[in-house]
Amino acid sequence: MLLSDMYMFGQGVERDVIQAVTLIQDSAKLGYIPAQHSMAWFFIKGQYFDQDLERGLEILTYIADSGYPPAQHDVGMMYAFGDYYAEDISRGLDYLEKAAEQGVSNALLTLAVLYSQDSRVVSDGNKALLYNRRAAEGGNPRGYFNIGVMYDKAQSVPMDLWAAAYWYEKAAELGVLEAAVNLGALYFNGRGVPRDLEKTKHWYQFAAERGDPMALSNLGQMYANGDGFEKNLNVALKLYFLSQASGGSGVEGVIENLVASLPADVVERAREQASECQKRNYQGCIIE
Repeated sequence: MLLSDMYMFGQGVERDVIQAVTLIQDSAKLGYIPAQHSMAWFFIKGQYFDQDLERGLEILTYIADSGYPPAQHDVGMMYAFGDYYAEDISRGLDYLEKAAEQGVSNALLTLAVLYSQDSRVVSDGNKALLYNRRAAEGGNPRGYFNIGVMYDKAQSVPMDLWAAAYWYEKAAELGVLEAAVNLGALYFNGRGVPRDLEKTKHWYQFAAERGDPMALSNLGQMYANGDGFEKNLNVALKLYFLSQASGGSGVEGVIENLVASLPADVVERAREQASECQKRNYQGCIIE
């Protein structure tokens, strides 16, 4: 670990941001490119130094053109989406592809989105699949999830729900909660796979126990409707409360209706159970 990082984050030494920034600045003057990258963003954001956008962009572009992959990614994003520089999708693609060639995960994922969804770029499903897969094989499982979405939503490739389920499962097994939720939904609706409520529950529970609001809401709906479970409005309400507390949207109306239809003691018990479940970090208290 760099000494500047130790001071910046207080790891092994007392946290001292001023000392950390001083070390970064000194390293940048000596030609250490990662430090120059940090200094570029300090000037661009006006962090620790007076904002100097021109100077920051000059440093960032210089180290990008010198072949530093994180800077190539940054400059590519700026040109592709018109941040700080005037939008220029061609130059954006050029910088992003240079970063991708050196394995920058976010560059690979961004290129996949551009080639599969962005109207400014000639659609190329094969390139999008390749970039997503390279990102996943390089350690970012969202690439597998994105491939699943491409097949699920027919984004620059023909719809193939079996393939979507396959790639969602690969991503879910590596901890991508959105993939687990989408896979559960495929099993619930029998889209591309045989309808299987046990597998639906498995994948929803997997995501719910990690605090995913959509999974919590979907399980709540299953309890409310008696799909795969014995109908239990108390558990349903508990799960909706948990979804809301986890940042879920769109559950307010359902909660309001259940609160209005259930006895006050049942509502209070659901609130208490939701609170206790949060304290337990969602473990052992989702499915009853």
